[in-house]
Amino acid sequence: MMQVRFLSAACILHDENFMKAKKKNISFKEKLRSFLAAAGDMLTYLKDLIVDYGRIILPVILLVCIAITLYIALSARSRVEAARQDAEEALIESKIEVNEVKEINFELNAIPEVNELITRYYEAIKAVDTDALAEIQGSLSDTEALRLEAMAPYIDRYENINVYTKPGPYQDTYIAYATVDVYLKEQEPSTPGIQSFYICKTEDGLYYINNGEISAEEAAYIEDVIAQADVVDLKNTVHVAYNEQLEADEELKAYWAQISVEIDSSVGEQLTNEAIIQAKLAEEEKQRQLEEQMNDPNYVPPEEPEVQKVKVNTLVNVRKSASATADKVGTASVGSIYEVLEVMQNGWTRINYDGTQAYIKSEFLDQIANLDNIATIGKLKTLDMLNVRSEPNQNATKLGVLNSGVEIELVEEVGEWSKIKYDGQLGYVKTEYTEKIE
Repeated sequence: MMQVRFLSAACILHDENFMKAKKKNISFKEKLRSFLAAAGDMLTYLKDLIVDYGRIILPVILLVCIAITLYIALSARSRVEAARQDAEEALIESKIEVNEVKEINFELNAIPEVNELITRYYEAIKAVDTDALAEIQGSLSDTEALRLEAMAPYIDRYENINVYTKPGPYQDTYIAYATVDVYLKEQEPSTPGIQSFYICKTEDGLYYINNGEISAEEAAYIEDVIAQADVVDLKNTVHVAYNEQLEADEELKAYWAQISVEIDSSVGEQLTNEAIIQAKLAEEEKQRQLEEQMNDPNYVPPEEPEVQKVKVNTLVNVRKSASATADKVGTASVGSIYEVLEVMQNGWTRINYDGTQAYIKSEFLDQIANLDNIATIGKLKTLDMLNVRSEPNQNATKLGVLNSGVEIELVEEVGEWSKIKYDGQLGYVKTEYTEKIE
């Protein structure tokens, strides 16, 4: 997937990064000064983030690139910053206690004022309307302005904007997700995108996109909301639709790749060179530290991360995303074993399903031990067809059956039973029906 370097103090590209950026409770002016001073560090951070999430939805990246690159005159910035600070102070005064997080389903296009705000937002970034964007979300840096100017020639229009809202942490605030069809000039069809927003209201009753710092209580509330099943399902649905669209249209896929390269180039060699130099210095420092560690006689190499596996305990559907309403990609039978990619907070587990990512409800999975870390004391050979039990008991659950003449690894002798490695797990067989292999 192509990579687009960008800096964002305004839009939320990824929920986790959104939350990290919101943890400190500082003023808008202080944030702007510290942001400009730390631009180099943010470049390196965002470069690593893009690598980690290589398959992120490209239209979202480009929307962010557009949104964060407006040039705003100094006089306009002063006016917007003063107005925004007054609004935030008034909002803080009205905040007494964060609302309780509730499992409330998305409402689609339910708040006309919020829909109108998001529509104006996309109109502003398409038209490079600095004054309109300043009223909607605040000012941005000169470096960010370069990216908007570089991106503007490629975007034709945004259509089919739909806004999904949930109640925010305080009265008259909302957590919103906007889905949009992005049309490039001289390219058909569109590609789907999604973007998240924290919507607040000024003391004058006007909604705005809150890009300022928020409290730890607000951050915790938003974290809980973005982990809810319908939020995850919406993001996954758009992600899947985007991937399917590009895979079905090689020309469009190649054009997106071309755009990302040309935008990076047009922003300017100085910014690019600074990022390259910083990445090179970081890599050299990492290599130097590694060499020092290797030369240390007490150095112990880190262990390889253990691959976690799970076993299915009942016949269950395998879904394309972490939702019971998501498309079914297959079924998993009892006893099937899968590699775990992620155990999610919303009660689902992301697994490696025949080489692709898929999801199963965690309650239908049992963890199994990593047998590579369990020592053996020898091998056995079965003398007859033999049941494998979960415990050294004839009435224990049967894990499976071994045919006569099968060689198995012996872990431990337990009375009349032998503890063995069997099908990615530990089981027990009657010792009398086996013989040891020298």
